[in-house]
Amino acid sequence: MSEQTKLNRGVLFTNKKKETDKHPDYTGSFVDAQGNEFWVSSWINESKAGEKYMSFTTKPKDDAPSKPKSEWTSPKKETVNDDLPF
Repeated sequence: MSEQTKLNRGVLFTNKKKETDKHPDYTGSFVDAQGNEFWVSSWINESKAGEKYMSFTTKPKDDAPSKPKSEWTSPKKETVNDDLPF
């Protein structure tokens, strides 16, 4: 298979590690037209009218893992010195 045929294609697999409704029903990856690789997460939903549909999110594969919220720090406050003459 040539490199060209891999562009604009992806795959989704059943998420066998799903433990809660917030976890995706399907996970996989795809490669866009420029060759950038992405992770894909997809959920099966139902509209108010009862019609089933899939929603999805993508994330670049080269993104660094985000810090857990417990490691986040608040920005430092700047101190203002009102005694300065300017």
